[in-house]
Amino acid sequence: LDGKFKDAQDLFQESLDMNPLYWPAEGSVRITNRVLSGQMAEKAALHMFRGIEYGNNRDQHRKVLELNEAIALSPDCALAYNERGVAYYKMHMLVQAIADRNRAIMLEPTYAAPYYNKAVACEQAGRMWEAVDAYIGFIKNAPPYYEIHIEHARKRIVEISQEMTGVEDLEAVSIYPTTPCRKCRRIAL
Repeated sequence: LDGKFKDAQDLFQESLDMNPLYWPAEGSVRITNRVLSGQMAEKAALHMFRGIEYGNNRDQHRKVLELNEAIALSPDCALAYNERGVAYYKMHMLVQAIADRNRAIMLEPTYAAPYYNKAVACEQAGRMWEAVDAYIGFIKNAPPYYEIHIEHARKRIVEISQEMTGVEDLEAVSIYPTTPCRKCRRIAL
């Protein structure tokens, strides 16, 4: 928040090196990388960090206001949309949370976090097949060290699919809403 982005980046990276699954540090490294590479104005990043701070203090309304400012200054930042989606989700504004995750995915299709967050919001909203598609997107884009989250996503795909189709033996039929493998008639997850 003091605008010392290089120092902050070093500390965030140190945290991430200790625990690659610490998503807050990953997001913060992404923000500082964008600033240091000239892809994001410092002012936009400061709004993002203030918004994240408000969120950490459970003030989701102020978080949204700060992220609105960040998005106005840097409308191509997927992380800003994903973060605002976090606030909307916590405010039980699921339609907005899903819309922001969709925007984040559109802007950065290989960024795994918005897929996972979208899946969770879709489940809460009862949009189960969208949740399955989002989990599939997460699995395709998640780094290997997210193995716990990947396994959870796989499990939820099977559970949702069984629940939605009534089919217990998913090996016998292709129920996934994506193109299945021609050989085994189901998607390779």
